[in-house]
Amino acid sequence: MESSLKRGPEPLRTIMLLTVGIVLAFIAVFLILVSILPTPSADVKGGAFLLISPFPLVLTFDKPTFWLLLLLPILFILIPLILFLAWLRVLS
Repeated sequence: MESSLKRGPEPLRTIMLLTVGIVLAFIAVFLILVSILPTPSADVKGGAFLLISPFPLVLTFDKPTFWLLLLLPILFILIPLILFLAWLRVLS
């Protein structure tokens, strides 16, 4: 019996992996060059929330975003709770 280690990798697979690597390298260089191009300035508004255990922390830069970010942690707590209770009802 011949071991596959003696033969080495298949040439077609090697060429395919080499081609994929070169294409990914070119895509990376292209994305870096595109990111260097100047972009028009924009007024960025937004915010974030951190869910540290049961305590939501809301950080915002805009009034309408504040209400959305205040609602999202509540939804992220209620939706899993409702799904869990529905799952328990299905099991019983």
